[in-house]
Amino acid sequence: MAVLPLSSVVEVPATREILRRMLAGAGYPMLVLRFGLADPDQAPVPGTPRLPAERTTWPGQIPQP
Repeated sequence: MAVLPLSSVVEVPATREILRRMLAGAGYPMLVLRFGLADPDQAPVPGTPRLPAERTTWPGQIPQP
């Protein structure tokens, strides 16, 4: 299963209001999520490269370049 967050839909007031009406006034949409399944007959999509944790987080200090 894959999930794609689509925040741009709710960043525009007009599309946010259209989405709110589609939800029958159940609240105020903050994020749209698109869910999908990969085709089992296709090769898997490569993962997104990630930075190591030590390059993205630091306890109580500013990272040095």
